[in-house]
Amino acid sequence: MEVDNLKSKASEMESTGQQSQAATQAKHILNRFDSVARAISKLRDEREDQYRDHKAYKEAYDEMSGWLNRAKEKILLLRSKPEGDRFFDIEIVKSTLASLINKKPQGALLLEKLHQYGEVSIASSSPEGKNAIKSEIKSLEDSFDSLFKEVVTQKELLDGTMQQLRDWKEELGRLTDWLQQCEILIKAAKNSNMATIEEKKKQVRDMHEVMCKLEKGKEQIDQFNQDASVLISSNLDSYVTPHLKNINSKYQVHIQFVQYHYF
Repeated sequence: MEVDNLKSKASEMESTGQQSQAATQAKHILNRFDSVARAISKLRDEREDQYRDHKAYKEAYDEMSGWLNRAKEKILLLRSKPEGDRFFDIEIVKSTLASLINKKPQGALLLEKLHQYGEVSIASSSPEGKNAIKSEIKSLEDSFDSLFKEVVTQKELLDGTMQQLRDWKEELGRLTDWLQQCEILIKAAKNSNMATIEEKKKQVRDMHEVMCKLEKGKEQIDQFNQDASVLISSNLDSYVTPHLKNINSKYQVHIQFVQYHYF
């Protein structure tokens, strides 16, 4: 308002010819004021734009950082789970890893957004600021790549373990059926009263065949036990061990019964 009044007075002085030199000097100074005011306004607008750019970068950084931290927390939570039903736990791990892999594109978009805002902010930053922004982006980018390398590796290992488990369960079912068939033959012989020597000889021959089957099956039992040891080392012991003990116990009972009664 003061400048506007001074401009009015200077114009009046100039138009009336009063103190024309002073009026000219006043107008020159006032023009400089206008020039400085425009420069300040322009600089302020530029700084406000730069502030908004840096604020947008900071928000993008916080968003990406928070997303990574939540993903890492899920993995840490899986590692720190208490002892329990390992078969149930491994299904949870599988589901969690698959969920993280499905969310990778979301993280990639956040990272791309961070790069875009970072490039805009770098353009108006000091050399130190440029280096700081580049370092921050590089750190999050490395964390993102490292996280998903670990997730993919763990998923592949888990898929391998689950395939081994499926194969082992299939063999478990086959051996269970086989031992049940042997048990049926043994029980039939045990509960039969043979009237003649020929019938008793046939019974012995039948049990001899059962014994041969059991002895031939030892290699399969040994392989079954070996495969189980791999699964037990994969933290599936609470699921595998009871089935393992049951199969081996039945096998030994059948072997001992036939040996004791017929050989």
